[in-house]
Amino acid sequence: MTTRRDEPAYESLSEHVLEQVLETSPIGIVVADRSGTVTLANERTAAVFDSETETIVGQNVFAPEWDPTDVDGEPIPAEENPFSLAFDGETTYGRRLTVALPDGERAVLRLNTAPIRDGGGEIVYAVATVEDVTEIDRRQRELAAKNRQLESLASVLSHDLRNPLAVARGYTDLAHETGDLSLLAKVDAAHVRMEELVDSLLLLARRGHAIGPKEPVALVTAAYAAWQSVETGDAMFDVGTDLETVVADRVRLQQLFENLFRNSVEHGARPASGRSASGDSVKRSFTSSRTRSDDSVEHGGDRVTVTVRQFETGEGFSVEDDGPGIPGLVEPTPLGEYLDRTDTVEGLGMKIVNAIAEGHDWRATVGPGRAGGLRFEFDVGTAPEEE
Repeated sequence: MTTRRDEPAYESLSEHVLEQVLETSPIGIVVADRSGTVTLANERTAAVFDSETETIVGQNVFAPEWDPTDVDGEPIPAEENPFSLAFDGETTYGRRLTVALPDGERAVLRLNTAPIRDGGGEIVYAVATVEDVTEIDRRQRELAAKNRQLESLASVLSHDLRNPLAVARGYTDLAHETGDLSLLAKVDAAHVRMEELVDSLLLLARRGHAIGPKEPVALVTAAYAAWQSVETGDAMFDVGTDLETVVADRVRLQQLFENLFRNSVEHGARPASGRSASGDSVKRSFTSSRTRSDDSVEHGGDRVTVTVRQFETGEGFSVEDDGPGIPGLVEPTPLGEYLDRTDTVEGLGMKIVNAIAEGHDWRATVGPGRAGGLRFEFDVGTAPEEE
């Protein structure tokens, strides 16, 4: 039953017809007086708030317990409240906001508001239509997420396939120049890597997540394989021999390393000229257990050193370089939070890294390196064990 408070008589509609209009309306209708007190609410409004009309009437639309925010969770200033705008003489259409419900949940509402004037033109009430679009909003967000996923998939294809393709091209050219057909084994390995990436990305597209079957994987093996798959110029690679085994998707773990190494090499220092695909270059840039010397920071101007290490305490590993780092990044920050603040195309590789870490339930952080570059840490201790 529609509830009203001391309303003036409506001349154009009988009381009965008005009652029927309000009760059968497919959307909520609310009327508030100048103080913000609800003087009329129909049954549909009560349903939106899972309440009774008698409970809605008498409440204040400006009460703090409603906690109105925009759809992104930002508080709505009192002067921008749709009812405030109506009392200022403005009519609003399709305003979306979220409010706190009595049960503690939040609902996404779509409001249309308008002022109601008396015979002298003075605003005496504000009327609003109220629609609960929580489910619509959820579906729209899911659709937007899927669209972003498709865009990300296309970007990942072009981004991650670039390096094995370049490696294959480099070794093919070198085989033509030298006549050394043994180099074609490197081309074949690059093609295998591209097939693995395509299969992995198809898994992402079809299942909605980035991680396939997990198995025990030696970190040193995955890191070395990734280093060989990336054009590294004369960058140096320092990997600890004490790296342990982790339970992971082998292909995606190698992809994580590849993106981290590529980020260090491309942004950490300008690689020296020369063919990075040659066997001598790869061999020269890899040291299985090199102790970092005090002058390693000096490499930043000409070359970058990438270090992979096991955590000294706890379960996890780090990837660190001695490049220029990121200005303003002064302490370890969750990688996802950092990427949310720096949504750029250049950050695509790091988005891939973050997605892989999240898929494994690893905590990923990024912060300044000990030698002035970047340090990525992956805490694998909270990941559930594979059954």
